[in-house]
Amino acid sequence: MKKRYLAVNILFFAAIMAADAAYALTNEIAVKAAASLLFTAECAFNTVVCARKKAGMKFPILLLSAVALACAADITLNFKFIVGMLLFGIGHILYFISYCVREKFSPRDFIPAAVSIAGLLAIILFAPILDFGEDTFMQTAVCVYAAIISVMVGKSLSDAFHRRTSLNILIAAGSVLFWISDFALMFSKFGKVPFAGLVCLFTYYPAQFVLALSPLVYALVYEKSAEKSPLG
Repeated sequence: MKKRYLAVNILFFAAIMAADAAYALTNEIAVKAAASLLFTAECAFNTVVCARKKAGMKFPILLLSAVALACAADITLNFKFIVGMLLFGIGHILYFISYCVREKFSPRDFIPAAVSIAGLLAIILFAPILDFGEDTFMQTAVCVYAAIISVMVGKSLSDAFHRRTSLNILIAAGSVLFWISDFALMFSKFGKVPFAGLVCLFTYYPAQFVLALSPLVYALVYEKSAEKSPLG
């Protein structure tokens, strides 16, 4: 059964990356939406696996909610950028909460977050390559968004550093890829940096695939621990 679950996720990955490449070539919104719906479907599938394995459902449900918001944000971003940013920001908060459900929040989680926030704010506010024009509201919104995603990725890195489980490392990898994709998007939209858009695309969809995969790993780890338990 484990092999079947993994095979389904491999098929999801192939389909997601095919749609990602197709969107890079065509710039068709429908293709982008299809790619986003695919990683949402992957996460939903893996959440169902959690339910079947009778694993605790807080983490997978919160993560699925975050992934679904990211999907909605992807589609909205093309029509109303600021609304898409808002949806992504709420999604990052849900990712962060889902991580805290698994690994209790600790003040040390703010250390990598603070480094990221300081670096991003310095770039957003002072890098000459970024041009927000006279739109101080957008620049402020990007600063707030940068702080939110930094807290999310900082939590994942702290968890992976202090407890090197396969699930923590997987979540950290997905979160870092997400951070890189948003960093590239900023340079694509406000800096017009060549190829930044492609960097965004080809880090974002792998990031979402990895994060959507995490409920499956969570379920399999739960099953393995239950088998080892005398009560399992």
